[in-house]
Amino acid sequence: HKWLKEGDANTRFFHTITLQRRRHNAIRRLLTAQGRVLSSQAEMEEHISEFYSHLFTSEVHWDGDSILHLIPQRVTPDMNDALIKPVTQDEMKSTLFHLPDDKAPGEEGMSSTFYKHFWDLIKQDLLGSHFYVTLI
Repeated sequence: HKWLKEGDANTRFFHTITLQRRRHNAIRRLLTAQGRVLSSQAEMEEHISEFYSHLFTSEVHWDGDSILHLIPQRVTPDMNDALIKPVTQDEMKSTLFHLPDDKAPGEEGMSSTFYKHFWDLIKQDLLGSHFYVTLI
């Protein structure tokens, strides 16, 4: 009833209640799954940390082959071979020359017009570039 009279004011009464609850709720010992009793703060903190680390660590071993056969195959082996084969110089030139002028800046900020104009001079550099080799 004292709470009703004094309200939530910052009083010694409420501080005392808080301290009593803190003492009552304090964890003084932990019993591990192996039956070991931990009483030091450092041991308990380490045990709790390890417990939750293991609890929230995924150890799922997924075998995708068991369900992958349910997904229809859209890319045939021939299509896959065509997709992963190296790009030829002719394919690169054809693609470049089909781009609209000044519409597709390259990695260096140069437009397709630049590459078209200097194709004979720079084609070897382009074919040996990181992008051409890795497509990244």
